[in-house]
Amino acid sequence: MPQRRMWLSGRVTSQLSQPAVLPRHVAAAATVAACVRCVWAIAATIIVMAIASVITTLASSGDLPSLGAPLAALVVMLVALGVVALRPSALSLAGFIVVGAVCVWAYQYSLMVIAPELNPGSVFVLNRPALALVLVGTASASPINAIGWGVAGYLAGQASVILVAFQFDVPPSTGAGPTLVLVNYVGVFLAIALIQRAQNGRVPDLRRLRQETELSDKQRDRERADAALLHDTILSDLSLIINSPPLIDDRVRARLLHDITTLAHPEWRDDARRSAHPRDTEFRNAVTNLASEFHGRGLSVDVTIDPGAVADVPPTVVEAALGAARACLENVLNHSGEDSAELIIGIGAGPSGPSGPSGPAGVEGPSGLAADPGSVEKPGEVLTLMVVDAGVGFDPAAVPADRLGLRASVVHRVESLGGTVRVWSAPGSGASVLLSFPIPVRGEREPVDA
Repeated sequence: MPQRRMWLSGRVTSQLSQPAVLPRHVAAAATVAACVRCVWAIAATIIVMAIASVITTLASSGDLPSLGAPLAALVVMLVALGVVALRPSALSLAGFIVVGAVCVWAYQYSLMVIAPELNPGSVFVLNRPALALVLVGTASASPINAIGWGVAGYLAGQASVILVAFQFDVPPSTGAGPTLVLVNYVGVFLAIALIQRAQNGRVPDLRRLRQETELSDKQRDRERADAALLHDTILSDLSLIINSPPLIDDRVRARLLHDITTLAHPEWRDDARRSAHPRDTEFRNAVTNLASEFHGRGLSVDVTIDPGAVADVPPTVVEAALGAARACLENVLNHSGEDSAELIIGIGAGPSGPSGPSGPAGVEGPSGLAADPGSVEKPGEVLTLMVVDAGVGFDPAAVPADRLGLRASVVHRVESLGGTVRVWSAPGSGASVLLSFPIPVRGEREPVDA
């Protein structure tokens, strides 16, 4: 297993560590994002090759002085693609398709004016920008959305080509290239969608199974609490009546009235219900209020909470988790240059990281994952919070020592509960911060009175 280095601790250490397992929906989104970035890289390569091709073609025909218009169209298209890659959103994707369609038209129109012999003799020179326009990608985690954007780009490119052909009264020089690119593009993202669907249908969701098992255990605990209460009241009272004299004294009467009042009041079942079904309403309300607060300050926070994410989480962990999440969102608001972020909350399986509160939280930079030196890993559940933004990013290793935001507000708060912090970021690539808080196993938690 490779060794990882830890930064932000004042000294550099190395230790074997195990990577955190991301939730299924986060891993699926990462797969789509990786494919989309590859698609954008291919589109940029096609545009650069088109620039080289048109320069060579016009130079060989002696028309190099007329290079300005087609070259400008390709450069504008390349800039639009760069905007999409740096700030992916539905608006930037739609803008790339519109700008790209105009650039395809301007590129082909100018070349037809300069060198009409290119159609149909050199279709590959004419349709290169239309190839790149197919490779739109997506700003979401859905591969189906990527297919929809790709089809829209293909249709926009073909419409521009047909318009040029109509203006010059010649057959459209579409070629088979854009269609072949679309087929491969759709095939890749369709395969991803089918694989994800097959995994959801065939591979059991262990997290959900674990939550169902926990609820079943808590239901049994509630039934045992009910049985214990019935034993302490009804059965004991019947035994007391049987063994008492014919005339019941005031002490026995008072006890019977107290037990009847207890059983008649609905709160005796609420106590058991509280131990079987933890109240996560307050936690969800706190997260909602946190998102609303930052929305009012100009940062839109998209919150995702897995069902049962805060089951049996101690209040101290909940308080620290919300405080660390707030600090991360403050960093996004103040330093990322982005107006939106994602907050993903869930429960993961152990190992949960450092077992004691004295070990420092690990932080991950671009080069790898950090772990607590000398800590002891133990199995258990982990409350995970991930804050993701698509902002300017930063180099974790270059954070000055006098910058206390991440250290004091996040790392120290998490490490005080034996948790870990992992940061993925690089300049121009946004930032992702994963906070992991170990949850004490059932035997270590404080007993709940029934």
